[in-house]
Amino acid sequence: MRKHLLGLMLVAGLAGCTSESDSDPAAAAVPKTADSPASGSLPTGESLAALRGSPTSFASLPDRGELLSYGGARKSRQSGAYTYHPVALSEAHALNAIGSGELVLATPDGEPVKIKYERHEEQPDGNWTWIGRNADGSSAILTFGEKAVFGMISRGDDYYRVRTDRTGAWVVETDRSLLASSGGRREKGEDFLLPPEAGALTAAAARHLSKASPSVAANVSTKAAAMVDVLVGYSSGLASVYGSQSAAATFVTSLVALTNSAYANSGVNMRLRAVHTLQVNYADNSDNQEALQQLTGYNADTQQPITPNSAFNALREAREEYGADLVAFVRRYREPEQDGCGIAWLLGMNGSGISAANDAAFGYAVVSDGEDRDESDNNTYFCSDFSLAHELGHLMGQAHNEEDAADAGAHEYSYGYREASATGFHTIMAYPSGASQIEAPHFANPSVKYVNRPTGTAMEDNARSMNQTMPVIANFRATVVPLSDVRSDIDGDGKADIIFRHTGNGKNVIWKSANRATQEAMVTTTDQAWTIVGTGDINGDGKADVVWRNTVTGQNLVWPGGKRQQQQNLVGVTDQNWKIVGIGDFNGDGIDDLLWRNYSTGANAIWPSGQRAQQQAVDGVTNTNWKVVGVGDFDSDGREDILWREAVTGLNVIWRAGRQNSQMSVTGVTDTNWAVVGVGDFDGNGVDDILWRNASTGANVIWKSGDRGQQQAVAAVNRNWFVAAVGDFNGDGRADIFWRNSVNGENVYWRSGERSTQQWVAPVEDLSWKVFY
Repeated sequence: MRKHLLGLMLVAGLAGCTSESDSDPAAAAVPKTADSPASGSLPTGESLAALRGSPTSFASLPDRGELLSYGGARKSRQSGAYTYHPVALSEAHALNAIGSGELVLATPDGEPVKIKYERHEEQPDGNWTWIGRNADGSSAILTFGEKAVFGMISRGDDYYRVRTDRTGAWVVETDRSLLASSGGRREKGEDFLLPPEAGALTAAAARHLSKASPSVAANVSTKAAAMVDVLVGYSSGLASVYGSQSAAATFVTSLVALTNSAYANSGVNMRLRAVHTLQVNYADNSDNQEALQQLTGYNADTQQPITPNSAFNALREAREEYGADLVAFVRRYREPEQDGCGIAWLLGMNGSGISAANDAAFGYAVVSDGEDRDESDNNTYFCSDFSLAHELGHLMGQAHNEEDAADAGAHEYSYGYREASATGFHTIMAYPSGASQIEAPHFANPSVKYVNRPTGTAMEDNARSMNQTMPVIANFRATVVPLSDVRSDIDGDGKADIIFRHTGNGKNVIWKSANRATQEAMVTTTDQAWTIVGTGDINGDGKADVVWRNTVTGQNLVWPGGKRQQQQNLVGVTDQNWKIVGIGDFNGDGIDDLLWRNYSTGANAIWPSGQRAQQQAVDGVTNTNWKVVGVGDFDSDGREDILWREAVTGLNVIWRAGRQNSQMSVTGVTDTNWAVVGVGDFDGNGVDDILWRNASTGANVIWKSGDRGQQQAVAAVNRNWFVAAVGDFNGDGRADIFWRNSVNGENVYWRSGERSTQQWVAPVEDLSWKVFY
């Protein structure tokens, strides 16, 4: 990774970022007069902090209406073009901003900034990230941990970093008048190494590397992963700077969050998932190339395997334990010893292709963080906060901009992009042409704009390349840390839950695992204009969220984990012809999306992660007899597909990943007494199946993988019974059928769709209680 002279401006916000696509289902703003589907007022910041857990000692200010408080006993300090302003923070305000939809903070000059909430991400270790942005490009990406906060805030062209060290938290401001004139990068060694070409390893060398990495490409699941699992180690020196191992873990989590944000900005479909972090007792004052070779167990100069440094043994073993596709080692920046801000192997170099068999053993990177004065020239250098994103880009087959690329990447267009203007911008994989160029938080993509200008060309398109290489890299290791992809799993325990809503008094209750004995009350919503339209993991925390739509005002809301206190406001759609007809992960990023259909015009759209601003165009179907009757992954590619049925002719078709030009044929059923009543993986093979029911005869059948030729017989049921939900209620990896009796209120579910394995559930005789899932 390139290093910059201290002060070289890095703009990490989303200023002016736009996409080419747009659609109709949210032309109107959220009505200000509409009530939320709840009774009572919004909780205080303190109560939201209590919901997350016990109060933390860091970022523990109460919510007084803003995130930051400047001043205190510590004094501001200057380092080159940067001024460090001491601050105290309010995690309670950030939590409350999830519910209110707005984060408030002040810049060091006292200017107030309000950032609209977009989403938040939670990690198993307790670290979590608040992400928001405005239409004008102002943004905030803030990662909170038990003992530290890290992140970025932008306002127009101004960029501020939030940092934590042993003394507390800081907001770091850049003085552009002090920017260096050299461009902040010295022409020294490349920041990547070339692995051996396929077939170049001797048999002995191949055995050596195979022994060093015992599970390379072993038992890789055939189902495409939506995530690239990454293991991040950090040096003891880095932990010392930040004050604790906990703070260092929060920092590396923030780097992953920033990288994922860049992917989202750039049209890169997949995401990183940090499966583990740990401290490594390896010195900070050594050459990065030497560190990478010792971590990998291979010498690029001699092209021979070497014994990995024993300091990395635990990190390498953790790769196998946690199934990490890639490994990054982050340490405190030191010049001239490290000779740069990072280094990685350039996989797939010069169009050679990437495969688990040839390249998994080289899935390692070394990344530097912070700033340091180089005693050899007395200049102070700093490393970009996107250094991790850059080095992992090399592992994903991406090269620098063409002007600076010594070798090509995985494809002929795998180059970063920079503008010709000396005052323009450069993307993450590109080097700046000089000190006045800023770093855009994007990978090159000609179809995506930054400050209303394209971020790539046809031959400089990292996003296009990464969308091809990342699915391969996601199979470098078999998935060990489970992906919580159980539909309707509100509490994240690996079992589906159901929601009962009373259409009279507005009460709501969750039956965990379809069990009345483990029920959990939701906030009452007396206004029956509020309708639950489905559940899905909208915020990417591994738990299903409840999606509401107001059938009068057009307001839309998400209750994360079914909790109204943390509700997320979505853009309203006042035209009631627009309906949410499906919830699923159509782009394979591990986060569920909303599928909309206009039953007047036949227009369709997908909102990734529930965000209208990032919507994906879907071909219209003007014949409104075509209905969306299900959403599921029928081809096992890790992306949800749309199941259509024509209500008059009985024709059926599947659109893979929501694309009309990628259809899967489905046998027609002209008898329209047959209806699709559920979609789920009833046989546990990783491919969704279709459940049919005949409303006239009570007959039922499952089409495995949507194929009529692979039927599973299902016992016929009296027409008083109806399918109320489909989900894996017992956690065995197979979908079950939840039946409800429309006359007496009895309930039962059939495991894997088999009547012989049925389990009775407590009856609910009041038929005003309706089931949602």
